Amino acid sequence: AAGVLGVGNSSSATANGLLAAKNVSEGKRSADRFAGANCGAKINAASADLAGPGKILVSQACGASISTAVSLASTKQTIEFVQGGTWTVSALITLTQGSCIKGLPGGSTVKPVVLQQAAGANLPVMIQFNTGQNCMDEIDLDGNKSNNPTGGVGIKMTTDQRPEIRHTLIHNFKSHGIWIVGTTGSDACCGKIENSIILQNDGDGIFAQQAADWFIQDSTEIESNGLQQTSAPQLPTVNCTNTTPTVCTWQTGPKWSTSSSLFGTHVLLNGVLNTVSGISSTTSVSLAVDQGTLTGVFLQWGSGVETQNANAWRVEGSDFGQNAVSGWDANNCDSTKNGS
Repeated sequence: AAGVLGVGNSSSATANGLLAAKNVSEGKRSADRFAGANCGAKINAASADLAGPGKILVSQACGASISTAVSLASTKQTIEFVQGGTWTVSALITLTQGSCIKGLPGGSTVKPVVLQQAAGANLPVMIQFNTGQNCMDEIDLDGNKSNNPTGGVGIKMTTDQRPEIRHTLIHNFKSHGIWIVGTTGSDACCGKIENSIILQNDGDGIFAQQAADWFIQDSTEIESNGLQQTSAPQLPTVNCTNTTPTVCTWQTGPKWSTSSSLFGTHVLLNGVLNTVSGISSTTSVSLAVDQGTLTGVFLQWGSGVETQNANAWRVEGSDFGQNAVSGWDANNCDSTKNGS
């Protein structure tokens, strides 16, 4: 039988038998064939055994919980889900250079593979892209914000060159859907977001700092982001002090996260642009500019795309509707938007 090694087998036969026992060929490993307390631990074990570029295959047999932080052992490894299902994630998943997460083909808002943040996890970041050439394809990435009131962002891209998001749904995060962080612009450049939906995140759909030459294209929708709800009052109302920084206290409506990813973002307070300088709780936020004593005014927080020192962004055939502050909030940038 495959994977059963007899006495007298050659070293080549032994190696082939071990691969068969793991239900793989060279360059592939099935995570469910490795020991681990949960699917995250099994992915790590498969990655370490792969020890180089290749695929880590994930099925329902791996288990539905990713509660061990995933950190791939080598560059150019792809976590590929070969069976549909919902995996609950309560620990960070970190990709290495050239690594990807891939699901199965599905509709724009109905994906066979769902990665949903576990209730109460309140992860600062759910997926970390690092150093370049990362990608995500055909995944439903769900922040489960109603059960994670102090949660953070869906995907953080740190000095990540040429990442790609394709055919992916990123939604329900308590902060941003995607947070792009560079230091020079060129070290977080040239990413692509194609035919994806970034929806109903309480921060920005995309918050980009020092990130240049990005492309948003092919019917991407970045809609209904920002701190808002469907029931009245749709926007939060706050009372604010006559101080610098001004301190605003929640009164009604949705509450905000305490995630540090929200620091420095823009809000509209009583219709006037202001900047978040600190968050002490889900009901208290500090803003940089004193607008005087205010009572029961609306706080609009979160745009489709918010960019800071992010030059030469290109947009084609995409939509930015019904976001709390604006579709696109550009600060100190030179962006090109065509057909949006």
